[in-house]
Amino acid sequence: MSREINIPEEATEIEKIQYCGSSARCGVVIPGLVKTIGESGFTHCHLIPSVYIPDSVEYIGRNAFADCWSLSSVRIGYSVKWIGDGAFSHCHSLANLELPDGLEEIGNSAFRGCTSLTSVRIPASPHCSHSIWPEAKIG
Repeated sequence: MSREINIPEEATEIEKIQYCGSSARCGVVIPGLVKTIGESGFTHCHLIPSVYIPDSVEYIGRNAFADCWSLSSVRIGYSVKWIGDGAFSHCHSLANLELPDGLEEIGNSAFRGCTSLTSVRIPASPHCSHSIWPEAKIG
């Protein structure tokens, strides 16, 4: 039986290291009232295959989804303004990524070690660190 990450519907924030190291094997759906995903909120959740980040979220913290090795699908809502340093680093299975048009900043090494990443849509406006996705095979 799969373990699930149960986030209360009334949650407005995913706190720092709140679900770090969970052994969940199901996709994560973040409730529609959440505005912030805290630092390392889901770090080391090695088995989650997908994440749905709703339009309410504005901030994805540092290392929020780092080392989620099985993460292959991420839907990022249109209100996200900031993606922190290392937010999706070492998500080895992540292949495609579409970033929202309102995005203002992408932190250093946000996608470092995403070795399967081959397709990325980036809006024209964000300030990007010089090394947001080293090792990616984007062509």
